[in-house]
This record gives sequence, C-alpha cells and structure tokens, in this order.
Amino acid sequence: YSEVVENISATTWQKKYPAELDAYVREHHSFFFAGSQSTTDMEELIDQYNDADQTIGEHANYVTVIIEVG
Repeated sequence: YSEVVENISATTWQKKYPAELDAYVREHHSFFFAGSQSTTDMEELIDQYNDADQTIGEHANYVTVIIEVG
C-alpha cells in the first residue's frame, strides 16, 4: 500500500497513478482494506491492505483473463 500511496500524483507524468485513484480508494475503503475505516496510521493501513489481499488469495477459486486481438 505504501508503494501505491507514494506513486499517486495530480500530475500523472510524475507518478504511476493519478490522484483520482487516491479518492477512489478512500471512498471505497472496504474494497481494499480489512479492518477499521477510522485509522489514518500508515502501518495499520498497510496491515489492513495485506490482510485483505491475503483473504482474496485464500478464497479465489479462479481467475478470468480476457485477451483481445485487434
């Protein structure tokens, strides 16, 4: 999560991700984090992000890949 946060910028040419990603993550906390929505502590957010990722990995039964050839 810290790598994502460090690469968000209003000027996308400077960073990997646009500022809109930050707003989306904040508005949809439960999509990305396992835990309280009230924390702003980076270490807690990293743990919550990792916990959510672990939960997804443990419960994913398949992955769909769509390939388009143009």
